[in-house]
Amino acid sequence: MFLFKRKGVYYLEYIDPKTERKKRISTKKKTKKEALDFVSNYKKIIEDSTKIKPLFLEEFEKEYLGLKEKSASPRYIISIKLTFKILKNEIGNVLLQDIRYNQLETFILSTFQKSQSLASLYYRILKAAFNKAVEWEYIKTNPLIKLKLPRAKTNLPLFINAKELDSILENVNDEQLRQFYILALHTGLRLNEILNLRWSAIDFQEKTLKVEHTAEFTTKGKKERIIPLNSIALKLLKDKFMTLTVINIEKNDLLFSKCAGVKLNGDYVSKQFKKALRKTKGINKMLHLHSLRHSFASLMVQKGVSLYVVKDLLGHTDVRTTQIYSHLQQQNFVDAVKVLEN
Repeated sequence: MFLFKRKGVYYLEYIDPKTERKKRISTKKKTKKEALDFVSNYKKIIEDSTKIKPLFLEEFEKEYLGLKEKSASPRYIISIKLTFKILKNEIGNVLLQDIRYNQLETFILSTFQKSQSLASLYYRILKAAFNKAVEWEYIKTNPLIKLKLPRAKTNLPLFINAKELDSILENVNDEQLRQFYILALHTGLRLNEILNLRWSAIDFQEKTLKVEHTAEFTTKGKKERIIPLNSIALKLLKDKFMTLTVINIEKNDLLFSKCAGVKLNGDYVSKQFKKALRKTKGINKMLHLHSLRHSFASLMVQKGVSLYVVKDLLGHTDVRTTQIYSHLQQQNFVDAVKVLEN
């Protein structure tokens, strides 16, 4: 801080501790003594405004959850609760401003040794939460701002073809589950997208289905998309529709349900697929239900479909997510240049 005089009036110049930018204000005083008294009082005002309210981690968690519950999906809310629970187990319910970088570094990196995906989840959630704490002026800086996660090993997605799925389906007795798995392979839909799929989203005339964001179901990224139905998916849906004895499209009935209006349990659907998989000979036992979505993408890429088209069909926000399938294009490139040999 320093004073200077201009046109008979003293001015104060200082660095704002919140914005870290230079500020200049008039003291409206003409004598140095009055100006110094002004500066003394103004220092107290600045100090009071920059004092951080003592807040425990658990208190901040509740406030942060209150904000996120208004916009985030139920699944993401569960992830936030899990992350804070694990963090509190590690460092305790400490004051927010007492959390140190080295504590979080140890927490994240030790988790990384056990599970790269969990470490990445904890890192993303805590970084976003602490950014909000800075915005709310509970802390001055985000303690995670300097932490860089080690580069995670990228495992190429496992996939199967329709013939291999037929082999797995021979060990599935429930016709509804058989239909579920076939639709997953031929549409690339996520588990929760199929669980929440309703007949009103099917357009038999246009041969499409719509992944909708509704009050009951939050799509990933709150994005909607249209999926064209190939002949296999279309026939499956038409046959399924024709077998229904009572249906009212106006009521928005679910495609797959335990009983009227009651969704299938996602864990049950996944475990039954894994159970059938274990009974199937000659199939990679590392496959899982989500592999059907990978298969949808992989088979298209192998047929030369653009990654950008696959990206939109899968509902990816960024094409970099879709690029895990790019290695499958290499043979297409090899075959393409071989054309010149003739």
